[in-house]
Amino acid sequence: MATQTRGHGRANNDATGSVMAPNAKNWPNLIFEKLREFDVRHVTYVPDSGHARLIELCHAADDMSRPC
Repeated sequence: MATQTRGHGRANNDATGSVMAPNAKNWPNLIFEKLREFDVRHVTYVPDSGHARLIELCHAADDMSRPC
């Protein structure tokens, strides 16, 4: 029995047969946009290579504070 995902989370098969969400590579930008949308001004995090792009975006935002 096949399962189908509905909505924006719909997955796609790539050439290798892997299942990947449509915006999987762009997720840091999408999360950053949501942080900005909700006027988040303070960001805390544990450094992690998987979150590197999101951390860079938060560091670059002059109106966001972050731990030293």
